[in-house]
Amino acid sequence: MIMLDETVEIVKNLMATGYSDVEICSKLSLNWEEFWDIVEHISYIDLN
Repeated sequence: MIMLDETVEIVKNLMATGYSDVEICSKLSLNWEEFWDIVEHISYIDLN
């Protein structure tokens, strides 16, 4: 899956403001796997 930096930033911002995983998936039309790929990507970036 190719992740757009914009989508990653949107997910980060929504998570930071308290949106749930279900709300984020619905708002951005992501499926569960796409959402968790982005979350793992964010976690990887934050650790490095």
